[in-house]
Amino acid sequence: LGFAVLGTALKLSSGDQDEERLLAIFAIIAGIGALQHLSNVVKFYYERLSSNLDRGLVVKLTGYQLDSGQSEQQNLIEYNRIQDSKVEKTRSVLQFFGWTRLIIFSLVVLLALSLLTLSDASNLDMNTVQHFMEIHYNIFVVALYVRISCSHDQLALRLP
Repeated sequence: LGFAVLGTALKLSSGDQDEERLLAIFAIIAGIGALQHLSNVVKFYYERLSSNLDRGLVVKLTGYQLDSGQSEQQNLIEYNRIQDSKVEKTRSVLQFFGWTRLIIFSLVVLLALSLLTLSDASNLDMNTVQHFMEIHYNIFVVALYVRISCSHDQLALRLP
């Protein structure tokens, strides 16, 4: 809620007096925070579930390994044989977590972009301070977008 209050305060200090727009900005930023929290909870459950998987099941989930003594056709036959119902159920559960995080991330990005459309920088009767605060609001939205797209778990995936 701190980001929502900060974003609304920046928009209010730029001279925007439309209560509906200010309430929408507050709700969108609070919604972004709630969705980010939900994404982190889904990630937590995914990691807990993945850490408790059987080693043999993990090998089956990752596919087949090419054995130097067998041909590609024999390896493919072996790969198809190990695809039992337990592997498929586990794969579908793990994919559910992945798709859920992707959908949440897409929603958050769309909401962050909608904040820029709520910005009304083309108001010609702004004084210098109001224009300065409008620029600060736009910088806030860009910083919020960077924080969303480069959050700590996304950054941890990219680092070696």
